[in-house]
Amino acid sequence: MENKEKFRSSILSVFDNTLKFTWIATFLIITNFAIIVKKINEFNMNIDVNLLLMIFLSIFIISVFIFYFINWHISRYEIRDEMIIVYKNIFVKDRKEILIKNIANIGLSKNIFERLFKLTRIKIYANEKNKLFCDFEAVLTKDDFNKYIEPFIKSCNLDITNKSKKFNIKFNLLEIFKHSFFSIPISSIVVIVNFILLLFNMIGDGSFLKEVMYDFLGLIITLIGFIFPVIYSVLKNVLKYINFSIRRDRKVIHISYGLFTLKEYIVPVKKINGIIIDVSLLSKIFGCYKVNIINSGIGDKKSEIEMLFPISNKTKCMRIMNLIFPEYSIDMNHKRQPFETIIIIAIKVILLMLILVIPVIYIDARLALFISLFLFLLIFIIYYIKRIIISDKYICVINGIFVKRIRIIMYDKIDNIEIKEGIISKKFGLCKVYMQILADIKNNRVSSGYVKIKDMSKIIKNVLV
Repeated sequence: MENKEKFRSSILSVFDNTLKFTWIATFLIITNFAIIVKKINEFNMNIDVNLLLMIFLSIFIISVFIFYFINWHISRYEIRDEMIIVYKNIFVKDRKEILIKNIANIGLSKNIFERLFKLTRIKIYANEKNKLFCDFEAVLTKDDFNKYIEPFIKSCNLDITNKSKKFNIKFNLLEIFKHSFFSIPISSIVVIVNFILLLFNMIGDGSFLKEVMYDFLGLIITLIGFIFPVIYSVLKNVLKYINFSIRRDRKVIHISYGLFTLKEYIVPVKKINGIIIDVSLLSKIFGCYKVNIINSGIGDKKSEIEMLFPISNKTKCMRIMNLIFPEYSIDMNHKRQPFETIIIIAIKVILLMLILVIPVIYIDARLALFISLFLFLLIFIIYYIKRIIISDKYICVINGIFVKRIRIIMYDKIDNIEIKEGIISKKFGLCKVYMQILADIKNNRVSSGYVKIKDMSKIIKNVLV
């Protein structure tokens, strides 16, 4: 499909984007109002605080509006058979070409404003290193979307036509709530544990009853202060991921979710560079997995989707994976780093110990002993923390013990390999393999840990096939 006619976003997108920043600015002013007033009073400024804030907010809104209006005015888009072209013409003509064969995913979304005015926001990420901004973003009217985007999606074989229930998995409200619960940050868990301990101490010494009788309002405010971050975290995820469904046809994965903001993702299977399975402390306790795909624009921004499907128990997770991703059916019979690795790590730790412990002995012998014991324990932690699976189709690297991250990478998705041999590891016939893949989260290299030379040769052979 080739359409050389240029098009642009709807003018309403300027108001939509401005409204988003207005909400953020207003929220920040309201939540920090007391601090702002205090700072103004410190400078003895004899002015009306409310008027000053209104002026600053108005200037901010006008500036944001002008920025988005200019961006709207200078931007044009064009879709051809092999590429999408973005034109930005101001003082210097800027032309950006996105090859259709490199499209990693297409995201469609509609917030309340966009649904009210029948607009659709489309974002396209190319299969490159993860980045802060997407490669293509436009807000289109229904007519423009039907005229330009729908034919484009169909021409790229990205349209979902398979409606079979077998390949369409929906998650109910309870499952979304469970996902939200397991997504509670560790910091919030620490706060809640401290709160429970404080509550038990207050009940034990009788001060809890006094607080109820003499300062009930203060107690309620304290309770809300501890509990609100957890409630907010759970509620935010429930509202964000409600009505979650995932389905697959032969070539494409389709993900949709949302209540107030409806979102859809169209992801070509061949552009998925790997799978990441995260097992947090809570997930470990309840035997659950969180699965994420390595794909540019997914999992690296809070506003975008952060997982392939909601956190599920191990059995259901493997069932969904086998259905949606039979390519990534894995055998978890991993092997640890060679035993000689302990000697290599120990030598490094001993050198570190000589640097840290000897000077500390002259300051505090007990502290020096504590550091020595910790470094000794660190040898075995570093050894046991890394495992690896070398299959004929993929390589799987497992990091962690109580909190785990499992990376599964197909050999044909590995962009480059670096082999590192140290003086000591070379004596034992060991080396480390560092693998770089496109669109990895934070663009990190993946380390195999210490492997034997024959395993290193097998990895390289599989990559070169």
